[in-house]
Amino acid sequence: MGWCMTNIESLFEAVSAKRVLKSEWKNKGIPFYRAREIVQLSKEGIADKDLFVSKEHYSELKEKYGVPSCDDIMISAVGSIGYTYIVKKGDVFYYKDASVLCLKNTNHWNPTFFKIWLASPFLQEQMYKNSKGTTVNTITLEKLKGYVIPLPPITEQHRIVSKVEDLFSQLDNIASSL
Repeated sequence: MGWCMTNIESLFEAVSAKRVLKSEWKNKGIPFYRAREIVQLSKEGIADKDLFVSKEHYSELKEKYGVPSCDDIMISAVGSIGYTYIVKKGDVFYYKDASVLCLKNTNHWNPTFFKIWLASPFLQEQMYKNSKGTTVNTITLEKLKGYVIPLPPITEQHRIVSKVEDLFSQLDNIASSL
């Protein structure tokens, strides 16, 4: 099977978090990420951990609504939109409803391919076009589900990721030799 045009909704379960009230934010416990922390994770691989939910509250949320799992893709959806973080094995955190969206990767797509795709001009144009008319750039869950993607077969996804990673490695080597 070759490439096809499809949308996010047909590939992932796109979800938002259950609302956590400001009064439920804590100074310690399980990290609680807003769009700001997803942007930090996307750019730097680490995020400030200054907001938390209690372990008990996290357990309730996990049991009733689910939490991000390994290879899910987190997307900043308010302000600095479209930054992504791929959930790693062992990550434990909860996230702010509406300001962070989650693509549940239950079909085991190559998450790095989708991180590359989400950063592409093709998708960024869709995001910014659909966020116009608001005071702050915003991606809604419904708009995210409708974003269009040219989808290659999984083997081609792996090949693209490998090539992109190889090219970035070469660029890093050039940069370090300057």
